Formats: sequence, C-alpha cells, structure tokens
Amino acid sequence: MPSREYLDKLFEAENEAKSLLEDARAEASRRIAAVKSDVDARFAEARSAKAAAADANAQKKRSEADAECSAEIEAYRASLDDVPTFYDKLAAWCEESLDGII
Repeated sequence: MPSREYLDKLFEAENEAKSLLEDARAEASRRIAAVKSDVDARFAEARSAKAAAADANAQKKRSEADAECSAEIEAYRASLDDVPTFYDKLAAWCEESLDGII
C-alpha cells in the first residue's frame, strides 16, 4: 500500500500546485488590472491637461487675431476718411467752374 500513499501525496501536491497556479493567475490579473487602471487614469489626466493648454492657447491666438483684425479695420476706416468722395470732388469742380463765371 505504500505506492497508494505516494499516489495520494502526488495527487495532493498536484492539487496544491493547481491551487497555487490559480491564485497566482488571479493575483497577476488583479495587479495587471490595477496597473492598467492607473495608466488609463494618468493618460486621461495628461490628455485633459494638454487639451486645456491647447484650448487656452487657441483662445489667446483668437483674441490676438481679433484685436489685430479690429486694428486693421480701424486703420482702413481712418484711411477712407482721408479719401475725398465723389461729392467732394464734384463740389470742388463746381466751385472752380463757377469761380470763373460769377
């Protein structure tokens, strides 16, 4: 019967090894899930920070472009004030023409 005892002990050792393997797999899965969760959280945080910085930069550039555009429009309008209109030229021509007649 000693061979039966050896077989029983081998069977117990095999079952214990299977149990240890299952425990190790479960622990590895838990650790992998924890690391993945941590990495995902860090990535989301970094992505949000980059997006916020990009939005702030875009808003700054938009404000600068709006200010530059407004300045250009004001400069153009000011230059139009210096250009004589058709009516100004007509009035000047009429005055010149009538000066000789009257």
